[in-house]
Amino acid sequence: MVGKKSRKGRAAANSDEAEHEAAASSQSEKTLYDLLNVSKDASMSEIKKAYHKLAIECHPDKRPDDPEAKEKFQQLQKVKEILLDEEKRKVYDETGVVPGDGCFDGLQGKSFAELYEYYRAIYQPVTEEEYQSWEKKYPGSEEEKQDVAAFYKKKAGNMSRVCDYIPFCEEEDCWRIKTIID
Repeated sequence: MVGKKSRKGRAAANSDEAEHEAAASSQSEKTLYDLLNVSKDASMSEIKKAYHKLAIECHPDKRPDDPEAKEKFQQLQKVKEILLDEEKRKVYDETGVVPGDGCFDGLQGKSFAELYEYYRAIYQPVTEEEYQSWEKKYPGSEEEKQDVAAFYKKKAGNMSRVCDYIPFCEEEDCWRIKTIID
């Protein structure tokens, strides 16, 4: 009987496939902390120590025969960069999304609630005091002058439209906006 496997052979093949799938699944579910072999509450010094140990082991110069060594080393550097930056680490811990270039790839397919939590982690809420402070500082500031020039150009000189886009600009402020343009 050529081409047929015994029950034992089929069971072993199925077991091998299951192990391979489990390994692939667990690889994709690994956290940045798992990659460094540290706990989620690891200190900065523990993270640095784990990074340096792995960096020595997987440096491309130490593994000239490994074609993936350079990519693995770069990934390791990215992990270190995130976990040693307090803000990036906080975002990662709260959302599970790796912040930085291309981070939006990890946001595809997320629910509104998950996206809301992600952006809440990145952007802190604006307080009433901050808003009032900005309201006092903005009129006459360099930022306002830049905004006026940009909207004047964008709205082809239509002053009523320009004033619509300038924060804290009321009808009585149009004269002040016009002096900025002149």
